[in-house]
Amino acid sequence: MLEFVRRHMHYRLNEPNPFTCYGILSDQIIVDSYLTIEGSRLWFIADHQKELRSESVQGISDAIDKGMVSGDSVGNRVLLPVSFTNDRRYHVMNY
Repeated sequence: MLEFVRRHMHYRLNEPNPFTCYGILSDQIIVDSYLTIEGSRLWFIADHQKELRSESVQGISDAIDKGMVSGDSVGNRVLLPVSFTNDRRYHVMNY
């Protein structure tokens, strides 16, 4: 979806760009596209949490060392990866 939006928003010589031809609605289309992409990224992260959850999350390995059978009850249910760009952790690491 991101590549589709980038392709259609990009200026091309001698071709009409629908994103700029909509006038004031261009802003609404760009915001809707952004929210659709972010929503699909968050849905993927929440849906594939078992594959994305790593043992390096602080507290899980410590809880297992203290005698818990599994670390499922420790921490948040949905963990965002560091690569998620709208997370506070991403901004702290990069800025």
